[in-house]
Amino acid sequence: MASAFDINVIDENSIENIIYNGIEAGFQFAIRFTAYRGTQLSCIESFTLKLDGIEVEKKDIRFCINGKEFLIDQLKDLYQEYWFIQDSAIIKVMNGSALKRGQEIKINYSYRIPYTGYFGDYLVQEGNGCQVAG
Repeated sequence: MASAFDINVIDENSIENIIYNGIEAGFQFAIRFTAYRGTQLSCIESFTLKLDGIEVEKKDIRFCINGKEFLIDQLKDLYQEYWFIQDSAIIKVMNGSALKRGQEIKINYSYRIPYTGYFGDYLVQEGNGCQVAG
């Protein structure tokens, strides 16, 4: 059954390569938050990114929001950083390779909704996205 949360979170018009002085560093794209409220980054429980079906190492991914860049493993500690519902986060993949036409990007993240926490349990939602580089 489809829900309001079943949106493709990747902004297809935001995909671009990162090239410094002619050297391929990686690529980046924007993602949206799937709920009707924003969240603290510490509520993001998991974040995975696959390129052509192969999972990208966490150390190569930067989660960028509020003018700052964070590693995925840092998110759990970022209770003071807020992802506002109208702001896109920029995901940078610094793997030393530009994105080629036809490559597929897939992401999945899950986040707990803190104001649903009753009796030690929280509601957990997911954000999913898939885009092919054009």
